[in-house]
Amino acid sequence: MTIGLISAYTYFVITKRQNLRFTTIITILLALLYAFLYILLLLQDLALLLGSLGLFVIIAVIMYATRNVDWYGEN
Repeated sequence: MTIGLISAYTYFVITKRQNLRFTTIITILLALLYAFLYILLLLQDLALLLGSLGLFVIIAVIMYATRNVDWYGEN
């Protein structure tokens, strides 16, 4: 229900005039985040290991996605 609420808010406030791609991406990311947190809570014994690996993967994906960003606008 929370994912649906946030997705509807994202659609109507941010992307109402655009396509559904951004809303779909937000919905998928939220679903993955909630699934990851739920599994992390279920695995009490391995929570630290799984949490550390999960954060490592998230940082790696962010670094890969922003590898070509011109942060200083020099080009």
